[in-house]
Amino acid sequence: MTRLTKVGALIAVVLLVAATIGYLMMPGPKPDKLVVTKISNNLYAPDAPMFSKTITNPNAVQLVYGDLQALTKVHLTSGVQDCPPEEGIAYRLDFYSGSRLILSAEYGPTGCFDVQLSNGVERYDEGTKFDNDLAQALGVTSQQFVLGTSP
Repeated sequence: MTRLTKVGALIAVVLLVAATIGYLMMPGPKPDKLVVTKISNNLYAPDAPMFSKTITNPNAVQLVYGDLQALTKVHLTSGVQDCPPEEGIAYRLDFYSGSRLILSAEYGPTGCFDVQLSNGVERYDEGTKFDNDLAQALGVTSQQFVLGTSP
């Protein structure tokens, strides 16, 4: 084997190993569809209609999914949590990869801003990125999202 052939073979092996490691380290399936369903109304907009909206823009879906995964996990030690007033509104978020449901969550964007995931993890929203990205994906303002007045 010539030196050039040996270098080429070495590069091929390195690329194969890198691709294999990258594939094995990839997290689970990536969502490409999000179904958002309002499951309860805000106390200040009790007559707002319920709605369900499907988001199929993969970039928007993966942004909201990433925001959700980045939320703080709840670690209560005393069982007592001081939160702003709860206004009653809640949404169900169903993330799909193709036709396969990969994660569901129930989210209350008021009060403690808690998120219950279908995998048993509880998270809460300490900021506004998750809310804002979800509202934008739905095509509503943040106020409309919290009040639940527009799908």
